Amino acid sequence: MARFGVRPWERHGIPGAVRLSTVQKFVRLLTDPITGRCRNWSFRFEPSEIMDTIRWFRLSRPHYLVGQPWMMHRMRHFARRAGIDLRRLGVRLAVSACDVLTPFVERSIRDGFACPVLSEYGCTEVGSMAHQCPHGTLHLNPEHTIVEIIDQNGERARPGAMGRVVLTSLHNLAMPLIRYAVGDVAVPAEAACPCGLQPGLPGLQSVEGRVSTVWRDAAGRYVPLRALLGEFQEDLYRAGYWETQFVQHATDEIELRVRPRLPPPALILEQIASRLREPLGCDVRVRWSNEPVRVRSSGKMLVQTRSSASQTASKFLLR
Repeated sequence: MARFGVRPWERHGIPGAVRLSTVQKFVRLLTDPITGRCRNWSFRFEPSEIMDTIRWFRLSRPHYLVGQPWMMHRMRHFARRAGIDLRRLGVRLAVSACDVLTPFVERSIRDGFACPVLSEYGCTEVGSMAHQCPHGTLHLNPEHTIVEIIDQNGERARPGAMGRVVLTSLHNLAMPLIRYAVGDVAVPAEAACPCGLQPGLPGLQSVEGRVSTVWRDAAGRYVPLRALLGEFQEDLYRAGYWETQFVQHATDEIELRVRPRLPPPALILEQIASRLREPLGCDVRVRWSNEPVRVRSSGKMLVQTRSSASQTASKFLLR
């Protein structure tokens, strides 16, 4: 974070969408001023709550933000619609965590807050495992956790290919984790980052999502679609749809959920289906549904996900 001009202990804003108990709220009310946190917790993060969050950040003046990318994108969208310039908050860095960051949402946050966007990768079991360098590579923390990327045959994934994240914790003496499959899918970098900070140690090229949500082709192989989904998001945003969610029900059947909940033009759906044909290896049908964009109880709003039927089918193919 120091490379972006901020320090972890500086005052930081945390937009949240997690339901808290009364005790949790009381504890955080006492500890947040000590730790430099500026929070405005809300469960749904709808327009009125977003405006409350922006007003709170205008008073508290955080030096940087830490939150899930869809929340910061929503802040930018509704602030823009209300004529509020988020650049005046003076935020020097936006840290994206706990969800997949697509290139479109990264640009939306960067342009909205006029600051760099840092992608952080971690998990509950060991904490932070990687941070994005200004050159784009996710630098690992080998003195803290050994991270391996394993393909679907149990071998080490080749550089640039997707695989499961397997980690070994070096600091948990009470319950050591040895080659623990955390349930994520990532892509190892092809070479060490050109910044020279970790010579000879390739980091991660990207984190693509959870094993249970990342898409697979007809053969059951993982398909990296983070960048392509970002392009779809941008096309739909230009057409007036500020939030999107894709659900893979079967290899060739994709459901599109959007906000506002209005049917997108048939031409856009056809274009998306055409561009998915090659990575998924089959003819694809993309259909709009009137289902709302869903946010999980944990606060995550997954850009791409798969239905339970699709997950079952994929597990069968991998046996």
